[in-house]
Amino acid sequence: VVQQTVANSPVELTRAYGESSSLGNLAADALLVAAGKDTQLALTNSGGIRNEIPAGAITMGAVISTFPFPNELATMDLTGKQLRSLMEHGAGLSNGVLQVSKGLEMKYDSSKPVGQRVTVLTLNGKPIEDATVYHIATNSFLADGGDGFTAFTEGKTRNTSGGYYVSNAVVDYFKAGNTLTDEQLKGMRVADVKP
Repeated sequence: VVQQTVANSPVELTRAYGESSSLGNLAADALLVAAGKDTQLALTNSGGIRNEIPAGAITMGAVISTFPFPNELATMDLTGKQLRSLMEHGAGLSNGVLQVSKGLEMKYDSSKPVGQRVTVLTLNGKPIEDATVYHIATNSFLADGGDGFTAFTEGKTRNTSGGYYVSNAVVDYFKAGNTLTDEQLKGMRVADVKP
């Protein structure tokens, strides 16, 4: 089973801590799809991505070794204010930025004081509003406030899918016929804009 090919990539899939990465984009998009159509965005931790995946055939084993932790798909409602707080913690770079799903854009300035770094936070081109409630997907490690992302613990209408891990979401994303897009491979959804 581990040798089974689930997808193909034209380039090496990489990870990053201070900005979007192809693996982070893929994982967040896969979580978003797995969570269902009423979910608006997905967030996953840079530190949960443990390997690069070489260009060519992507095997089940490669997906599992890249996302090795038993971090389950979790959903919850968060306010825009809570989302901003999570993004500020990520921009502090003590544990790396959050990797985000397509349509979410975050720009930050690492030369500014921690807690005041996020300069842009939009969903589908519209600013994230403090008072608006967003239905989001993440993983159980973050849902429990892991890596210092404590605002996740304030989320309402929480649900965790027992035994359905980030690796499952990535495999299922490909099994459903989704392929890697140029935007996933190159898209800087999260970027440091320091002068």
